[in-house]
Amino acid sequence: MVLKNLDHLFNSPHMTSALDGEYFNIWPQDPHFNAGILVIEPNEEEYKKLYEYIMNFSLENWNKGICIADQELLNLFYSDWLEKTELHLNKYYDIFAPYI
Repeated sequence: MVLKNLDHLFNSPHMTSALDGEYFNIWPQDPHFNAGILVIEPNEEEYKKLYEYIMNFSLENWNKGICIADQELLNLFYSDWLEKTELHLNKYYDIFAPYI
């Protein structure tokens, strides 16, 4: 639920997002970004790399019974995101609605 103007996000770099679960420390052992709010800058080369990664991941892991959601695939692909603190939004961008 958006409560304030988000225009400032248009000036944020590609892959800016909130740390998933930071506000409630839900997954401290496995920090990653939340795809619920994510700044993406369109880039055809990046798209092709991501598409290839997903296709190879799916083919390699489908027979093993591994099926993961889009957020997990993006976190695997952008595995260096956690170290890029300039891409981290304030923890209040990822709060569950009942706690607002």
